[in-house]
Amino acid sequence: MWNALDSRVFIEQGKSVLDAHHCISVDAAFSLLRDHALDHNLRPSYLARQVADGSTIAAALLRE
Repeated sequence: MWNALDSRVFIEQGKSVLDAHHCISVDAAFSLLRDHALDHNLRPSYLARQVADGSTIAAALLRE
């Protein structure tokens, strides 16, 4: 149960970072995270966590 909750928290944080720093809607941010994760065989929560903590440069997601 905690893993699911943690995953949702990371996804919300990642969406918020994309929304705040790149002026895109939270729906668009989620689609961006989901699509990039699927294209690169990553878990969306893992990618969102990287975006939220600055490990992955969010602008790189927008260029694809």
